[in-house]
Amino acid sequence: MIKINGGFFTDTLQKMRITISILTFLILSSCNKQSKIIEVNSNKVVGIWKLDLKNDSLSFITAKLNLLENNTFKYSGKYQSKISLFSLGKWKIVSDTLYLKTENINKCYYLWNGISTQCENFDNSKTENGIVVKQHFVEPTTIKNCLPKSRKVYYSKFTDEKFLVKNDLLIYVPKKYDCSKYIPGIKIIIEK
Repeated sequence: MIKINGGFFTDTLQKMRITISILTFLILSSCNKQSKIIEVNSNKVVGIWKLDLKNDSLSFITAKLNLLENNTFKYSGKYQSKISLFSLGKWKIVSDTLYLKTENINKCYYLWNGISTQCENFDNSKTENGIVVKQHFVEPTTIKNCLPKSRKVYYSKFTDEKFLVKNDLLIYVPKKYDCSKYIPGIKIIIEK
């Protein structure tokens, strides 16, 4: 049933061209939708942010996070008004998320791990709810085998600490082993 001069063969080719055109359009338009990623203007996050890790009766950590225009940061704070915390490093924004990464320093301090309290689940643990709270320092000190002069000053180690950037807010993204949920009423408040 192939008619060379018009007819069935010409109609079939025309239908195939239309079908291919529609499929190509749909594929290209779906790719375009996937590539639309929310980009955050870095000027929105530059400045001093106040962080409070607390519950209704107790403030655990009160700190200031200064995000500088050159993509570096300075962090300073207090843990229950007894221990001073500080950190220096770099920040970056990927899509709608702010990342902090601490730089190594050449002075001897004890290390403090991140912003919130870290926990691990152990199946055979005899503790209540199977939760074991890790000590705050990941490694004993900033320099291997050094002896810090004081237990009142710790260097905060941020390894890709994350914050969602929404409008003019930073929202802390808890890490995998964050155990803040096990402390009644604990919350992290971040204000500019």
